[in-house]
Amino acid sequence: MRAAVGIVGYALAIAVGFLVSPLLALVFFLLLPLFYSLTSSGLYELGRLRHPRR
Repeated sequence: MRAAVGIVGYALAIAVGFLVSPLLALVFFLLLPLFYSLTSSGLYELGRLRHPRR
């Protein structure tokens, strides 16, 4: 799941950079590594952090 998010996210950032704004694409490129650092244990762990009683 994380790999799919990365592929789609980077492809979206490239498209946004070409079609809309390179600055907005830069924001995408900076947020994607942040996503990976926060979900290094996987998306399941991120859900557990939001809802600790699971």
